[in-house]
Amino acid sequence: SNQACAITDEMPIIEGCMSSYACNYDENVTVDDGTCWFVNTGCSCEAGQGAVTDNCGVCDIDPINDCTQDCYGAWGGDAVEDECGVCGGDNSCLDCAGIPNGDSLLDNCGTCDDDPSNNCTPDCNGDWGGTAGLDNCGICDTDSENDCIQDCDGVWGGTGEMDLFGACCTAAEESPCIITGCDLPDSTVYLTETSMAFNSSKAIKQIKLTMNGAGISGSPLLGAAGVAGFNWIVDPDSNWVLGKNQFEGTTIPADSCGNLFNIDYLNNPVSISVEIKDENNTVIGFSSYFNSGCIEETACNYNPYSLEDIDGACAYIDECGECGGSGPDEGLDCDGDDLAFINPGLIPETYNIHNIYPNPFNPVTNIEFGLPENAFVQIVVYDIKGRQIAALMNSFQFAGYYSLTWDASDSPSGVYFIDMISDGFKQTRQVVLMK
Repeated sequence: SNQACAITDEMPIIEGCMSSYACNYDENVTVDDGTCWFVNTGCSCEAGQGAVTDNCGVCDIDPINDCTQDCYGAWGGDAVEDECGVCGGDNSCLDCAGIPNGDSLLDNCGTCDDDPSNNCTPDCNGDWGGTAGLDNCGICDTDSENDCIQDCDGVWGGTGEMDLFGACCTAAEESPCIITGCDLPDSTVYLTETSMAFNSSKAIKQIKLTMNGAGISGSPLLGAAGVAGFNWIVDPDSNWVLGKNQFEGTTIPADSCGNLFNIDYLNNPVSISVEIKDENNTVIGFSSYFNSGCIEETACNYNPYSLEDIDGACAYIDECGECGGSGPDEGLDCDGDDLAFINPGLIPETYNIHNIYPNPFNPVTNIEFGLPENAFVQIVVYDIKGRQIAALMNSFQFAGYYSLTWDASDSPSGVYFIDMISDGFKQTRQVVLMK
């Protein structure tokens, strides 16, 4: 026991917190001095002595930043009352002047006031309070001095004009008005019951008309033909009526247009054809149109200037691409060759599209062609405006006869061109799609 007392007397005395659950526990303490402190619920030792958890679950020793309730009573919420006294409101009780529950309203002119009797009205543009008015042309504007006038159809601001033949015409892209002969394309004549209009960049020495079912009276010519000294001479053998220059060297000058001559038919013409010669007695190409004929656009003799359709006047392209033709003879292709296609034992002598059938077609046609040698070949379809519609073949092929089809289900009715291109060779054939 003396030895034990001696050891106890030698141990150092260290005061502090001896509780292992305390935040300030010290394992070296030998004497507990009552200084132990513990964390409150929801806190940690790191929050410090005396830290408490507020209503928002935040533990700290700062009572000033303690969580508060919003207008809904939610601790830590951010809802506040608006100017209308509504918790979380959007100030919807404010009138357009910003006054809570005020009487001001925003009228149709964008004016905020409390006058319900304001007389704001929309103008013709739909603008409330605007000053635009609707004039005689149906145009809404603010110009009271507009000079809108009526066209030949009595339409205010209309585009109708009296054409060369006494009709009120409104031009369209597909049907231009012929006001004078100068509106016609170059090398074009246009006949009606009373006159022939023309436009020619070349001098004209002779005009020859072939008529079916009509004649012309021998009255003196008026217009450019009369000025040039032309007159009528009837050829009884061919039933042709010739307008011929009677004076050597006298012609209708080049770059002339307008009224070629007035015409007086003895009876109604069924058909007329025109042949025109220049000062060298050379027949020059002229497009002839009449105010009656074929108005079917898919026809190969479609007359865009026709005012009246004549039954039976329309002609169509046959299987060989000929306008009004009857197609190839039985057993022959369009070149007169025997039909021996798609025979692997035969090799053609030349590149060629031998046959396209049926033509006209709806909506599938067959294209038969031959290659005299192994070659790269293209078969391409274009519309009448030159736009590529389909590429039916674009590959290397061995020599022989071939056949392929074009399904034009997605293409509109009209005239199309099929090109065959290979090794410096190009051939074009015309087909007509009729749906």
